[in-house]
Amino acid sequence: TKTICGEEQIKSAEKAFGVQEKKIMLPYMSKTDCRYTFGELYVYYSCSGQCSEDTASCVLRRSLKFNSCANMENRLFTLSGKGNLTIAFKGKDGEYDNSVFPCKNGKCISYDKVCNLQNDCGDYSDESDCINHFKCNGTDGISEYIPLWRVCDGNLDCVDFTDECNDNCRGKEKIIDGLFLSIFTWIIGILATLLNIGTLASIFYQFKQATSNLRLVNLVLVMLIVIGDLLIGVYL
Repeated sequence: TKTICGEEQIKSAEKAFGVQEKKIMLPYMSKTDCRYTFGELYVYYSCSGQCSEDTASCVLRRSLKFNSCANMENRLFTLSGKGNLTIAFKGKDGEYDNSVFPCKNGKCISYDKVCNLQNDCGDYSDESDCINHFKCNGTDGISEYIPLWRVCDGNLDCVDFTDECNDNCRGKEKIIDGLFLSIFTWIIGILATLLNIGTLASIFYQFKQATSNLRLVNLVLVMLIVIGDLLIGVYL
């Protein structure tokens, strides 16, 4: 790589015979938070060691085979600069390009469709190794992906509610917001706890003096109500 005017030139794929060399200009920076990059940028950053996260590995780990990319039109076989057989396809601009992502099922897609929250391969292999998403368990076994900033944000985006109902979201929910309401809630909770404890002690004392079954039934009902209030006070 070369640094020119604060930007880095990163080659997208290995040189191949008959393929126009493609370069992408990326802002120069030591490391990038790849959890918030998608598509082609994610491929370049992860495969050039520019991700700040240690868990972000290069997604181009699956090698091409002779029967790969059958879904792509105008594909042809050519030799790479190292003498290996590779596949190129004719782009919209008429130039041949070998910047393809081989799916696990044999299909191939372009880099802009990798790690973009969509199941473009059909078998989720274009999203399975990415760290920029949260995986929801959809209906009928169909998975869906949402960006990380939509997790624990108070809005239900997954049909199974896992983006809000998971261990990472615990402690982030705010039932009472604001200093005044928080103080008021603490006072009410403490008073409710103390007063209901006193009421329970009084009920237990009255149990010993109850002389009729009706009186006992009334005391039990009152005790259940007091226990409910006590639990609410403890919760607050």
